[in-house]
Amino acid sequence: MTTGASLEGRTALVTAASRGLGKAIALELAARGARVAICSSDHDAIQEAAREISKGTGRAVYAEAVDLGDEESSRRFARNTAKELGDVDIFVSNSPPLQPGPFRSLSTQDWRRAFELGFMSVATISGEVLPPMLARGYGRLIFVGSGVVVRPIPEICASNVVRSAVLGLCRSLVNEVGREGVTCNAVLIGNVDTERMRDLVRKRARAAAMDEEALFRRDIRRSPVGRFGQPAEVADAVAFLASGAAAFIHGAMLNVDGGWTEIPPTVD
Repeated sequence: MTTGASLEGRTALVTAASRGLGKAIALELAARGARVAICSSDHDAIQEAAREISKGTGRAVYAEAVDLGDEESSRRFARNTAKELGDVDIFVSNSPPLQPGPFRSLSTQDWRRAFELGFMSVATISGEVLPPMLARGYGRLIFVGSGVVVRPIPEICASNVVRSAVLGLCRSLVNEVGREGVTCNAVLIGNVDTERMRDLVRKRARAAAMDEEALFRRDIRRSPVGRFGQPAEVADAVAFLASGAAAFIHGAMLNVDGGWTEIPPTVD
């Protein structure tokens, strides 16, 4: 780890971090010296994640049960983080699971909930943490998205659309905040081996009347690198973008997907 990649003295806020990708990101940021705030809708799970991260890194971790689909809940989490750990220097937006299914299976209520969870929470928390960042002349906004903004997957229409909206927010902020020391970047992931991804594979398999393991193996064969990513690999990329070493990286859409976005599948 280079000196520029250290996060010593920084405060980081990571959403949807009780397990999987969000937890791995929070752990890596803490390991690099950051004070970390994490949230999840599951009170017990997020408290356990906080204990694990704190024990493993020796860093302060603030954890709160938050309904990201509720504006006031999201706003309160950002404000509580500042009170407990200091003004937020790094905001990592990791989306909670959104309602799966193709367009025709989604109700108006499904769409509202998806936008509240996946987009409005990002806009709300960004609105809370940005003013102190701009006042200090330092900040990192990192939106964890997906390659589905380039290659939509029919079985997760809501995720395709909402993640595209978050990417639009990232692009829109680029010209608003860069001159004041704040960078805004997106990390676009492919298949990362998490419990959430495996749950999605199970749902896709049922919808397609396929064997779950057969679908899993097919997805691996379609990967240009022949495997799924690991949460720690995405966490490393996020931690780099959060650091001083990435000060000139602004408005990037960093693919951390083993080539999935750029190279169409050639194996059925």
